[in-house]
Amino acid sequence: MDDGFSKSERLRAAADIGKKVLNKEIPTIELNRVFDEEKGKAVFKPELSDKTIKLPKESETAEKLKQKTKAEIRARIDRELAENEDDNIGTEAFRKGGNASLEARNAIKKNLPDDKLIKQKTIEALRKQKKKLERERRWREFKKETLDKAKKESTKKAAKKTAETGAKTVAKETGKEALKAEAKHEFHKLLFKKAQRAAAKEAAKKTAEAAAVKASADATVAVATTETTKHAVGIATGVEEVLLIISAIIIGIILLIILIAVVLTFIFFHSFFQTNIAAGMYQAEETEIEEAELHMTYLEASLVNYMYNLPGYEPGYDGYVIDSSFSVGHNPFTLINYLTCKYDDFEYAEVEDEINDLFNTMYTLDKWIEVKQVLVVNEEGEEELETEYILHVKLTRVNTLDEVVSTRLSDEEKEQYEVLDETKGGLQFIASPTGEDYYSSVSSAYGFRYHPINHNLSVHRGLDIALPEDTPLIAGISGEVTFVGNDEGGYGNYIVIKNDKGEEVRYAHMNEVTLNVGDTVIKGETVLGLSGNTGASTGPHVHIEVLKEGEYRNPLFYIADS
Repeated sequence: MDDGFSKSERLRAAADIGKKVLNKEIPTIELNRVFDEEKGKAVFKPELSDKTIKLPKESETAEKLKQKTKAEIRARIDRELAENEDDNIGTEAFRKGGNASLEARNAIKKNLPDDKLIKQKTIEALRKQKKKLERERRWREFKKETLDKAKKESTKKAAKKTAETGAKTVAKETGKEALKAEAKHEFHKLLFKKAQRAAAKEAAKKTAEAAAVKASADATVAVATTETTKHAVGIATGVEEVLLIISAIIIGIILLIILIAVVLTFIFFHSFFQTNIAAGMYQAEETEIEEAELHMTYLEASLVNYMYNLPGYEPGYDGYVIDSSFSVGHNPFTLINYLTCKYDDFEYAEVEDEINDLFNTMYTLDKWIEVKQVLVVNEEGEEELETEYILHVKLTRVNTLDEVVSTRLSDEEKEQYEVLDETKGGLQFIASPTGEDYYSSVSSAYGFRYHPINHNLSVHRGLDIALPEDTPLIAGISGEVTFVGNDEGGYGNYIVIKNDKGEEVRYAHMNEVTLNVGDTVIKGETVLGLSGNTGASTGPHVHIEVLKEGEYRNPLFYIADS
């Protein structure tokens, strides 16, 4: 059959295929998408591909059998060449193909699919392609719907937030003073209401006691009047003296009534102020308050440390993906106000489980593993697929601490919470370092934290307040300067002042200290120096430490906001 190829060309092609077979490479079929003019649409056409499949290495027995087959094929080829010497075109090429030709034919016949199999594979490929295209179509539709929905939600939220922000801004600008006055009025009304309830019982008791005293006085007056009358009857000439005695008795009764009223008034106001002072102050020991707040900061700092050092806590994965949009932190006043309302004079051991539960309600940690195939080059320079396992971690702040505690307080406890929120627990005796509200400028709170320089879990024994460099710092207490120095690897330029109770306040990272050891300072008046960025500092701020009886305390509970 004349197919356009000479015998020499066919032998060369057979030799090439034979070489591939001997190299354990089997030709493959690929489906090419072409346009069928008769059908008017794209179809898949099976064709031989340049790509080949590597056959696995044969066993020792199979190798021997192959060598034997090669010898037989070589002998047969030699006989055919001897009988057909006239047609010697391509003989050299045919001989170079050698034992490969016949084996190639058999291998191709054995490994290449027949028409039925090709048709079946083609149908399967078409189905897979159709499913793939369908999945892609669904994915595009799903992505479009999701994006449209997300855009609508985002637009809606943005509009709502804008409206709320605008309303809040207007309210803040136009009614700030009015709201402040109203808040003060409500606060005093609340104090009076609580005091009234507490003093009512005491007042009733004292009223009963006063009534008894008055009854006794009336009886005394009656006896005295009787005696006076008898005396007046017996002495006809002493009328004026009798009148004087009666007047003195009446005046004594009036003075007694006034005294009783004064005593009752004193009892009422004493009870009033005692009740409100107690309601506006933390009842727990300061050391217990310290431990409770430190425990919450430890839980939060440990969570941040876990996120930033994930490979160390979760080893063995090929990669890690951390959602860095998390937010961790709480208001220390919120925690201690809540614990005071629920447990009054609490101890740390008593509230530890409650703090753990608050923490677990605030945060959620999600973890999942992604499995994917990656094409890599091995040591032999060949490409191969490898499986990689990627750990994903996402931290979500579900609720703020304020939101959590608001659902756990009764109406009466909420009233007490409002009082504590106004008084800040009654512990603040140190003036603000700037003479103004500094809460919004706190850059690093007291307690456990993920250290910004050392990148590990550590205890921050002070309060960092972000300030522009060279801001004047004012003495927080009246007392004496006990230390002025420089610590390049830590505090930088810093000063320590101490009062007659042994309470200390330290100010660090200053650009300049204007006082000397032994100088006297006055609370809220004396300028200590200028804030700065000296020592181990990541930005301009003042680091303040408070010590009572030689022990560190959380400055936030002791430094007034203005």
